Amino acid sequence: MSLVYETLGADHAAGLFGPLGDERVWRYIGAPDSTTVDELAAEFARRAAGPGPDAGEERWVNYAVRVGEGGAYCGRLEASVRGRWAEIAYLFGPAFWGRGLASEAVGWLRDELRTRFGVTELWAAVRPDNERSLRLLHRLGFVEHAGERTLRSADAGDVTLRWTV
Repeated sequence: MSLVYETLGADHAAGLFGPLGDERVWRYIGAPDSTTVDELAAEFARRAAGPGPDAGEERWVNYAVRVGEGGAYCGRLEASVRGRWAEIAYLFGPAFWGRGLASEAVGWLRDELRTRFGVTELWAAVRPDNERSLRLLHRLGFVEHAGERTLRSADAGDVTLRWTV
């Protein structure tokens, strides 16, 4: 499948509100980013602005993902880049699950972070009962690894996974 990656901005809110508004998307990670398109646009604008002046070397990288040129938006990717390592996350609408789109997109993000930013180590945090996400990361070469990194997205009891070049 040919996916298109666009730098995430407020203008993506309308296209992503439906796919990411489904309660199944948030089952393992809590409440949704927003309850209206306007709130989601504000959240995406905040993400596009980056982590702020006190973040040091940290950079935020966020993409909207669509199915083909001009196709439907299916999800989003994000990374917090801290030097040569990054913490990643991804959300895809349930209508797009089971088609390999998230695997393709996360693989693309891994390669993008490696080539564009020089990242050699990726981390992700996943609830242990989120079997779909664990399988996806394992397929892409992530291995479970006790945290030598502090992950902002990790909650108590999460499985932390690491991928290295």
